[in-house]
Parts: sequence; C-alpha cells; structure tokens
Amino acid sequence: MLSKLLELYARNGFSLAENGIPSAIIPIKYSPQVLELLFHSQIIILGGDIYERDENGNFYANYANWYYEGNDSKESLFSAKNYLSKCNPNEFVLFVFKE
Repeated sequence: MLSKLLELYARNGFSLAENGIPSAIIPIKYSPQVLELLFHSQIIILGGDIYERDENGNFYANYANWYYEGNDSKESLFSAKNYLSKCNPNEFVLFVFKE
C-alpha cells in the first residue's frame, strides 16, 4: 500500500519545498485514489489544506481546509472524502496525517 501511495505522489504530486513547507500536494482529482489506498491502513487523516496554482505555476494556499478530531481512521477518511467532494478538481490537497 505504501509503495503504491508513494508512486501515486511521485507521478502526480508536487513538492512545496520552494514554499518553505516540507510536504507534498496532489491534485484533488487523485484524492479518491489516495483515500482508497489509505482505507485499510488505519492511518488517521487529521485534515488538509487546499492549494491553487497561479498563472506562473506557483502554488499558494487558498485558506480552505478541514480538520478531524476523532480517533477512527474510517471516520477520518469519510470526513476527507466529504470535504474534497465539494472542492474544485483543479485544486490541490495537502493531507495532514496523525503520527
């Protein structure tokens, strides 16, 4: 599962290192695949931040986000899926996972 998730991010994700953020974002249109890969992992998604890309190709946070405060991985996936289903598929998501 982890190798498939890393491959998905390697092929379709973008680093935010140039923004000073040691994380990666992925287009929202790939979020169903991310959530499917996480379904059996017991990883809790604490929330996420939504990013857009400007005309120069730079990424910026549009200050849309969601959070989950529970301890159930399936509920956290449902929360993420529900929020992301309302987003523009041309936007990008930075998932925040519980360690």
